[in-house]
Amino acid sequence: MSGYGDRGALTPTMRVYLEDVAEGRSTKASALAHGVSPATVRTVLEAARARLGAPTTAAAVAIAIRSGELGPTATDGIVR
Repeated sequence: MSGYGDRGALTPTMRVYLEDVAEGRSTKASALAHGVSPATVRTVLEAARARLGAPTTAAAVAIAIRSGELGPTATDGIVR
């Protein structure tokens, strides 16, 4: 992977939790919605930030949207 914003760089789980952040969900709310611990959500978001080269979760969301990883053109198989 060459880094910043690569298509397919995010796992489906990373996309789900970043989408939750984009929709304004807290870590705790995201964890409850998906039946995992808040620590799991934090770990996945940290990995997504690292994979995208983003200094913050908000930056990771922005990068993922700009690169097409999140949003109506994302290729995660979810119809939005």
